[in-house]
Amino acid sequence: MATTPRISSRIQFGQNTRIATWNIQKKLSSDTEKETLISDLDHYNVDICSLQETCMKKYCHERTPKGLIIGIAPDETLPAHQRYGLGFYVSKQWVPHLWSTKSISNRISVITFQLSTESKRRSQLTIINVYAPTTIRTTTNPAETEAFYDQLHNTISTYESTSMVIITGDFNAKLGQRTH
Repeated sequence: MATTPRISSRIQFGQNTRIATWNIQKKLSSDTEKETLISDLDHYNVDICSLQETCMKKYCHERTPKGLIIGIAPDETLPAHQRYGLGFYVSKQWVPHLWSTKSISNRISVITFQLSTESKRRSQLTIINVYAPTTIRTTTNPAETEAFYDQLHNTISTYESTSMVIITGDFNAKLGQRTH
């Protein structure tokens, strides 16, 4: 059973919050790469960032002076080439509000923040982080893509009645005309 977190600072509604998403393309394996990521996010004043293609081998919960990096553990039953890796960066201002993280699948993860314990309105913020199948995977395996979007729909339905929901991530969309 979860207990109510002690929130030392309140998030003010109307306060600007920067939420980002970043496909880091496997650039989180060394301490230098982690420092660069945190430095870049801090430079742009990002409060919360959804990360895709972390390729982390296990769960990571790494505190730094500027915030927290969370790597969601991949499903060990999947082949190595399907362990894409999802994660989050949370700035130090938002760390006290962190409520939970959850892996839905190798392509969907969730992070929830408790905004207030006093409010009667929705007092949680849930960010759904996605890494959608590429066009090639969609073409060769349309059932996988259909399953992904069904799972995303179910995830949204799970959280939307109790939380403000934001969907972020890499949808692998192709824009513009095809050039040869």
